[in-house]
Amino acid sequence: SATTQKLIKQVWYLRDCSVEFHDRLSRELVPKLFAAQEHVRVPEQGLYIIDRGLVARGGKVLVPGQIWGEDMLLSPVMQDEYRTNAIALTFVEVLILYKTSVYEVVDRVHGRPIGEVGTHSTDAQKIRKGVVTMAVCTSIAQLYEA
Repeated sequence: SATTQKLIKQVWYLRDCSVEFHDRLSRELVPKLFAAQEHVRVPEQGLYIIDRGLVARGGKVLVPGQIWGEDMLLSPVMQDEYRTNAIALTFVEVLILYKTSVYEVVDRVHGRPIGEVGTHSTDAQKIRKGVVTMAVCTSIAQLYEA
């Protein structure tokens, strides 16, 4: 839907991807419900979009329409632990876009995986550039903290 596509566009490296790509990604969103005081997380890496309720994460209160987990495409070693820890302050409904779903959509829309040599689709290039940018920034931050 247009609403979920708008939410997906909040992720900077997905913002300028094609309409078809956004449409396919929006169909991959999985709704999950969490009770108050419950940890908001799933076993697989993903992008979280708050649809209803309030979530505490990283010392901030997140409201409907806000997202986290933009670094889902990085390996777990590169992700900050606090980014995956969140607690529902009220009844919460989140929409989750799993990492595997992003790669599957790229493969279906463009016929080749993101990292494969010869992948020249604009969407795959934008996502790959986002992954590289996040990896460099995260590495610099980790070096600075060490």
